[in-house]
Amino acid sequence: MCPNCGQNSETIGHALWWCAKSTEVWVSTPFWESISKFKGLGCEVVLRGLSECLKADAVESICMVLWGIWQSRNVVVHEAVQAVAVAAKAPSSWSPPLVGSLKLNTNTSVKKGSQRCGVGAVIRDEKGWIVAALSKNWLGNFSPEAGELIALREGLLLAQKLQLRISCVEVDAYNVASMVSGVSFEVGESEFVVADVRALFKEVGVQKCQSISRNGNRVAHNLASLALSSLEDLVWQNV
Repeated sequence: MCPNCGQNSETIGHALWWCAKSTEVWVSTPFWESISKFKGLGCEVVLRGLSECLKADAVESICMVLWGIWQSRNVVVHEAVQAVAVAAKAPSSWSPPLVGSLKLNTNTSVKKGSQRCGVGAVIRDEKGWIVAALSKNWLGNFSPEAGELIALREGLLLAQKLQLRISCVEVDAYNVASMVSGVSFEVGESEFVVADVRALFKEVGVQKCQSISRNGNRVAHNLASLALSSLEDLVWQNV
């Protein structure tokens, strides 16, 4: 039985392509239209078909996503934990979490020509009330991806410090959401931060990580921008 969906026998083809969890990932990629033409077929048949109709760099990207899906599956099987889900499409506006739950939004802001970046994080309840928030200044020249990961880690560390359980996390970068959810491959400067984030996900109870539009992530973005104009780190509780 498939450990992710619990509904079908687990073949390699099902695990990598047709399980509901895997399909959720593929639908969010540019490759789904091509992949869906082979629906229900075995893994080798799908790969052979894709290699014949797509360019080599697209097939390489697909293989990287496959690796991430398999790694996520192994976490569920061998470590007996539920993998964090990643939403297929980015919401255009902020929506409250389920009753009794908390949602974390994070963002980073980089000033052109500056060696600083600002990170912002806000934790809200089902009524939209701010339970906690932070605006923090970081010294360093970070890539946008690394900055988003640092902001996410800072938000999770805030939740950990305040002993808050977070059910959902939102960032406005899909590549970061998929990376920390275990459905894409990470290397270089991001690798260790991703490991920290995944460990914190388990600690504070994160069940879902999704990307959101910049407009929907406005509060976290404003907090990140505020950090660039402030000389001190700011933290709020129960605003």
